[in-house]
Amino acid sequence: LPSSARSGTGREQKPSKFRSGGGVVGIVADTGRPALVDDARIDARFVDKPDSGFEVRSLVVVPLFAGGHVVAVLSASHREPGVFDARDRDMATLLANCTAPAIETARLARLAVTDDLTRAYNYRYHATRLAEEVGRARRSGDRFSILMMDLDPFQNVHHRSGHQVAAAALPGFVPPLPDAVPHPHRGPPPGAQ
Repeated sequence: LPSSARSGTGREQKPSKFRSGGGVVGIVADTGRPALVDDARIDARFVDKPDSGFEVRSLVVVPLFAGGHVVAVLSASHREPGVFDARDRDMATLLANCTAPAIETARLARLAVTDDLTRAYNYRYHATRLAEEVGRARRSGDRFSILMMDLDPFQNVHHRSGHQVAAAALPGFVPPLPDAVPHPHRGPPPGAQ
């Protein structure tokens, strides 16, 4: 899943990653059907995550839908067995249904300003950010710089090895940029010359 958050016990631990079809969360993401786990120790669907920072015995997991597709999964856990019932599942489903539109709106807003392949910011994002940075520099009297990089030799990979190989390799050039350059400055839009 693209993001996750925690509350309560274990919140200081980094949230665990879940794979499609892996464990209760992954199964709910794949099937779109809610799940209740009375006792994780004896439920074959449960995959223990030792890095979670807490023990899970009871679990309620529900899908969040947008556009007829599962876009996220909401789960609540407890260290005691048998804590959640059908009423808790229904309440979690209600919460998921209320939350899904906001998550989908945020996802669509992100898609509007990022490239699908590399997830780098696109022209729309950079045009807006450039105007903001120019305004900020004028107000503060500070200077700012723009760094642009061109991967012209990368075009040879596309010609020699084909679109699929180039498409698979291109994202490897982009992810380091946001971490290497301090916010609010970000990497160049794909295809920038």
